[in-house]
Amino acid sequence: MKGKRSIGKSALMKKVLEELEAEGIRTLSLDCQRVSMPSRLLLKLSEKTGRDISVGENPYEVLETLFKIAMEEGVSVIFFDEFTYLVRDFSRRNPYRGAESVIAHLRSLINEFEGGVVFASSTLLSLSKLIRGYERRMARMFDVVFKLENLTLGDTLKIIEGYGVPDIDAIILAEASDGVPFYAESLALSYLRVKNPEEAVVEELTRGALSEYFRAVYTDLPIVARRILEILAAGPKTYQTLVREIADDTLPFALKYLLELDFVGKIKKQKTAIYYLKDKLLGIWVKIYTEEIMDSTFIAKLLPRAFESLIRELFLSIKGEIEIMDFQGKN
Repeated sequence: MKGKRSIGKSALMKKVLEELEAEGIRTLSLDCQRVSMPSRLLLKLSEKTGRDISVGENPYEVLETLFKIAMEEGVSVIFFDEFTYLVRDFSRRNPYRGAESVIAHLRSLINEFEGGVVFASSTLLSLSKLIRGYERRMARMFDVVFKLENLTLGDTLKIIEGYGVPDIDAIILAEASDGVPFYAESLALSYLRVKNPEEAVVEELTRGALSEYFRAVYTDLPIVARRILEILAAGPKTYQTLVREIADDTLPFALKYLLELDFVGKIKKQKTAIYYLKDKLLGIWVKIYTEEIMDSTFIAKLLPRAFESLIRELFLSIKGEIEIMDFQGKN
C-alpha cells in the first residue's frame, strides 16, 4: 500500500484490523519506523500473546521467530507499516548481505505463512538503489499493489465540518488542505481556536503541528530535493530550467524521489516536461521557512495563489474534450 505521508495508510489499516479483530480474526500491526533494534520487532507480538520472546539481535532469527510464533498463535494478518525502514536497517546487519537477501527471506516467510501480509510505504524508491532488478524482484513479493490518492474536496469537507467548522470557512480550509486528512484535521483544530480560516492556516504553518511536520519532512530530504522544492514553490518549471538552476548530477534521482513521494507532479507537453508542486501547503511552508516570512497578511494571500496554480495545472494536464461541472451540478 503506497501513498504520501499523512495520506491515511496507517489509519486505514488500523480501521481494517479493528474490524477483523471484532470478527475474531487475530491481527498484528508493526511500526517499522520504531524498530531501533531487530529485537524490538517482536515487542508487539510478545504483548499480544503474553509470551516471553527473546532471540537476541540477529535479524534473520527475529524474522523467523516473528512468523513462526504468529502462526502458532493463530495470527491471520500481519501489517508492516513503513516496511522500507526495516529492510534498509536489516540489510546492514549480519547475516544479511544487502537488501536483496532481506527481501528474498521475507518472500520465503510470506510463502509459508498461512495468513495475509500487508506492507505500507510512503515510497518504494528508496529500495531501488539497494536492490538490483528492483521492479522484477519486488513484484514477485506482492500479490496486489495499490496507492492511496488525495481525498476529493467533498470528502475533505466532511472531515472539517465534522469538527463543527461553518460551511464557507470549511471550504477555504478544505481547499488549503489539498485532500490530505492530517492537514484537514490540523487546520480544523486550529480554526476552533482562532475562528478564522486564514488565521488558522497561518497558525499551522508558522507555529502549529503542520509546521513541525513539514520541518521534519523537509530536513529529512536530500539537499538537491530541498532545492527543487524551493524553486518549484515559486511556480511550475521546465526540466531545462531546473538543470540550469541546479548543477548537480543527482537532480534526476531527486526529481524521481519527489514524484514518488507525491510532493511534485509532472506534466509532459510534446517534448517539454513541466514540474510543479502538488503539495500546495508544503510549497507555502517552504517559502515561509526559506524566505523567513512572518507577515500573516502576506501568508494569507498565498492561499488563493495556491488554489489558482492547482486549477492551472489541472487545465495543463487535460488531453481531450471534457465536461466541467461545479459543486452545485451546473455545467
